Amino acid sequence: MGQNRYCITLVHGTFASGAAWTLQGSALCRALKAGLGDVRFKPFKWNGKNDDGSRTSAATELAEQVGESLDADPQALHAIIAHSHGGNIILRAAAHPRVANRLSSLVCISTPFFVPARRDIVAAVWTLAQGFAWFFAIASLMFVLAYQFTNFSKLNKLGMPRNAGDFRWWVIATVIALIVALTLQVSRRRMLAWVSRRQEHRIGEITLPKLGRSSILCIWAKGDEVMLGFRALDRLADLSLFWLRPLTVVAAFVLIFAWLTPAGNNAIFKIRETFGFSVFAMVLIPILPFALLSEYAANLLGFNISFLLPIATAILAVMTIALLTLGTWVTAAFLHVILKLIPFGMNGWRFIDTFFLRISPSNLPPDRSNVLAEEMTLPRNGLIHSSVYGNDAALQRIVAFIRAKPGPPQQA
Repeated sequence: MGQNRYCITLVHGTFASGAAWTLQGSALCRALKAGLGDVRFKPFKWNGKNDDGSRTSAATELAEQVGESLDADPQALHAIIAHSHGGNIILRAAAHPRVANRLSSLVCISTPFFVPARRDIVAAVWTLAQGFAWFFAIASLMFVLAYQFTNFSKLNKLGMPRNAGDFRWWVIATVIALIVALTLQVSRRRMLAWVSRRQEHRIGEITLPKLGRSSILCIWAKGDEVMLGFRALDRLADLSLFWLRPLTVVAAFVLIFAWLTPAGNNAIFKIRETFGFSVFAMVLIPILPFALLSEYAANLLGFNISFLLPIATAILAVMTIALLTLGTWVTAAFLHVILKLIPFGMNGWRFIDTFFLRISPSNLPPDRSNVLAEEMTLPRNGLIHSSVYGNDAALQRIVAFIRAKPGPPQQA
């Protein structure tokens, strides 16, 4: 063991160029010297910017630097230690052809790894839009035909076309609704297949490459603030699907119906008073053909359906779903900005990456072969995220991991 010679590259994280722990006199370097003996340190500096492009460029530069060290001293044990997003850099560098399978060990300290997966929000939004388009198209078509060929217009003045111009707009709206509904119906499979291909392609670009035979230690402190914040944002972003699930829609319908039922025949006015006339009109126009046709049919059959006015719940439910869907997109755009600003490393990613994909945080890389995980409960000394490289127990764990590797991985 004492005859081994080590060359250890130190890689800082985001916004941490010249980090103290990478300097020769740091607690980490002293521990490695004491535990390994003959150690040569090579700090690697990159711009530390919070974006995927900077990390990708840094990984290529790191692979070149480490490759030169490997060529210059092939008998030494070469290892890389990185903190935070530096871990994402070294795993990309370790898969580079220049150094692949030539490193003795890798250590990722408090690294938030990105694990992308498909977020099936497109199918949910498409289904909602398709259902609403068919509903309005069929209801408005029946409305136009009934108005044109029956005495429908004489039985109910509410919402009826007052002149030929008004009727012409209803005809145009009906044609547009039918075209939209048919287009959504015909192109659904093709559109979802296209979205799926784009998602899989982007997942392939984001996912870290397989790491071959290099041994990796992923070590972090329990309660890491960056990881906790990342998980909170991931759950918040996932609300985009929560509002579109059928069970959520049913629950909203039941709750609103229970709220409106005591109002009886005044339910429709309660909606208008609560949400204002503008919102009421926005919801009423798409639902109006169906409501008028229902009243017309009931009158022909001699039924009084005024007691069913709480079914205006359906109007409010449709409005709620529409507003929540719109709110989902606005929230997603807002989250996209947040994810670019905070130090989670998504700056420069496209909108599809933070909305149409789910980027789950993980303490471990997607490829977990040859990965040793170590979560430690450490006392708080400033940020938990930065506590590992200043804690004696954690440092000894890192030293033991590197020392346990007898030599460079052998080629197959």
